[in-house]
Amino acid sequence: MRDWLFEILRSPCCREAMRTERAGNGAAQSLVCGRCDLQYPMTQDVPALIHVDHTWLQQLSELAAHHLHAAVSTGVEQDDLSSGARREADEQWIDGLARAVGRVLEELDFSHSPLVCDVGAGGCLTSALLAERGARVVATDMQRGFLCNPLDIETGRPLDALPDDKRELARQRLNRPPYRCDKVQAAAERLPFADRSFDIVFCRATLHHLRDLRQAVNEMSRILRVGGMFVACGEPFRSLLDSEGAYQQKQFDFLVGVNEHFPTLPTYLTALRGAGLGHIRVQSLHVMRSARLAGFAEWMAPGSPSEFEHTEFPPSRTLPLWLRAGGVNLVATKHRHVASPRAPAGPRLLDPCTLDGDREHLPEIRRALRRLKRGHRLPSLIHTGPARVPALSGGWHRPAGIAPGPKRARFTLPAAVCTLRAPPGAAHLLIEGRGFAHLTGQPTQGQVLVNDVPVGDFSLEDGQWTWLHFAVAPAEVILDVEIRTERAFVPDRYLNNGDRRSLGIAVSCIAVE
Repeated sequence: MRDWLFEILRSPCCREAMRTERAGNGAAQSLVCGRCDLQYPMTQDVPALIHVDHTWLQQLSELAAHHLHAAVSTGVEQDDLSSGARREADEQWIDGLARAVGRVLEELDFSHSPLVCDVGAGGCLTSALLAERGARVVATDMQRGFLCNPLDIETGRPLDALPDDKRELARQRLNRPPYRCDKVQAAAERLPFADRSFDIVFCRATLHHLRDLRQAVNEMSRILRVGGMFVACGEPFRSLLDSEGAYQQKQFDFLVGVNEHFPTLPTYLTALRGAGLGHIRVQSLHVMRSARLAGFAEWMAPGSPSEFEHTEFPPSRTLPLWLRAGGVNLVATKHRHVASPRAPAGPRLLDPCTLDGDREHLPEIRRALRRLKRGHRLPSLIHTGPARVPALSGGWHRPAGIAPGPKRARFTLPAAVCTLRAPPGAAHLLIEGRGFAHLTGQPTQGQVLVNDVPVGDFSLEDGQWTWLHFAVAPAEVILDVEIRTERAFVPDRYLNNGDRRSLGIAVSCIAVE
């Protein structure tokens, strides 16, 4: 870390200046809050300025979902996860997003080495592009694993995916000018920097992942100097005519529990204006008619960047922008400073080191989640059919209908999690499920875990609905039930979304009694 960065760092708990505690060899070992003396460790020169407290229910849920995403994808061939058409659409979206970022970078002034904060930097690919143009860049992300394992600037692939002879060269390239950037592990809702510290705040496909859009935008504006630029690239938006669920059910990340939101365009603009950002320019990347008017089409299908120009549905030219859907860049200038009030930080629930993306910390994250859920109303019986079931936290897909048998059911992905409240004296977990042996010719097998502890295996020999019984002795009132299944390939008539997913079982009911 460079010296100027230490000068603008503030503790995430108190917004106070921080002091450095050093090891015996003189190297910085941790940062300490100047008011409450809480320590924040530094690993691989990345300070973990994360304060996990009672406000972190959604953030911890997303971190757990990222682990679930990895579990679903590990060892599964790409052809098993999606159709070639979907993979092609994903690649087109990535290419379109790269063009959107390139377009904005051409408009920014880098002549005076501006200080840039890249919020939600992930693998730091955009951070490296900003640094290449002469900016002094601070990359932030909630997961240290992303920051410490950046993407290769040439290929855009993770360093671990490169051949051995190229991996070290790629790492050295990122750690030297012109691509070098400083990294800070931080949450967008509690940015650990002093007011008016940055000339540019940049985020790439970040806003739609945030738990609290207004709070995060307020924080980004707070650390931006008056006259500075705010840039958000590649943000999806939905039509005022449509419900968010119509878009979410098409997103694999959403199905495994990752925060995938689809705000309306006015929602974005209201958040920016409320944070003191003005002169807002909206650059449309891809615009289509609403799902209700045109029939749903993948919002991620890219078109060439254009100012409010339609690329897919010419007949919708007469529609106001608010009645369309698509993706946009948002570019704004800070014209006044607005305080970003926030509630005082509560007691620390987790050491920041547990948020490094390592799966071995998943049990700790889930224990903290169960503590946070104790104050929430949760059922002891779940019917999976209703459109919105908050207790189903990740790994579930709701089809239009399945037959024979109850239609109000959901499929699990190879790993799916739900949360129940155990009534007094509870001793049994019941799951009404159905496998796909009649389609695959093989039993659908798997395992059920409660609070990360295996409680039993199952094997469904046919396509009939069956009650699975498991004995449990809950030590906690809140129970995380995880269903892990071996792969079963299900044809599209059961999915209705053009994909061939690797699924588990169909579930209509889960109860603890």
